[in-house]
Amino acid sequence: MAEQAGALDDAIAAFEKAVALAPNAANPYIELGSCQARSGATAEAVATFRKALALAPRDPVVHYNLGQALAAMGEGTTATQHYRECLIADPQFAPALSALAQLFQQQGRTEEALDHFRRGLAIQPRDPMTLNALATLYRDLGQMESAVGRYRESLAVAPHPVTYAKLATVLERAHRLEEAAAAADQALTLHGATAEARLVKAKLAVRESDAATAGVIYGGLITDISQQSPLRDRAILARAQADLATLREKAGDYEAAFALFEDANRTNREGHPSWQAESTAYLQRVTRLTAMVTAADKGT
Repeated sequence: MAEQAGALDDAIAAFEKAVALAPNAANPYIELGSCQARSGATAEAVATFRKALALAPRDPVVHYNLGQALAAMGEGTTATQHYRECLIADPQFAPALSALAQLFQQQGRTEEALDHFRRGLAIQPRDPMTLNALATLYRDLGQMESAVGRYRESLAVAPHPVTYAKLATVLERAHRLEEAAAAADQALTLHGATAEARLVKAKLAVRESDAATAGVIYGGLITDISQQSPLRDRAILARAQADLATLREKAGDYEAAFALFEDANRTNREGHPSWQAESTAYLQRVTRLTAMVTAADKGT
């Protein structure tokens, strides 16, 4: 990971020089923005892509990349506009269809999401990213067999460790434990730091009543993910914290369990800043309703 970060830093420095040498060319800005986005500097990437857009306002690649950066910042409405502009410039730009589908999926617009995924696959039927995203939608809908099928199609094209890890997750949820273990092992063989595959291995150890092994895996995951900068695997960290808390609770170590549950809640809150506002609003509504009921009781 340190080598990758160093390579990105070098690339960013190189493209910054390229931008300085050719300030009226869009391509150096596109490359710089892409490197910034991969490094986690999303706000900087958005600013860079906007500069590229000023130079190439009808370039579908610029609109797509800007949409991706905006979506990563939670600005789904603006991201949608840029994905649509991308498709106006190039109706065959399949990744934009997939990106729109994922936004619709997040918004609960399932039919629109499925439609856009299928349109994307009609253009690029063997695109691993679209197949993976569609598999994730099927997983979220509880259609595990369809999810497994799409992940396996993706792996037939590109045997990527992350895809194996996601396949392992679905197989574990579908109680196909031997297949889940094999997929997780394959992910770890290809890339030993695949957090999701390690999470699956921990869950399988719990299923086998091997709390000691599960505890070691969960503990290692929590330590490793917590040291990431920026923190990428937040959802997996929260799951590991909550699962380990459950193990500690079952073992009678209630103090450790309580602390881990608090950590999991904090991890989730930090990943969803709007939760605090939503929780506060909910509590305010409850307080108002309680006051109304109390007043009504006193009046009777």
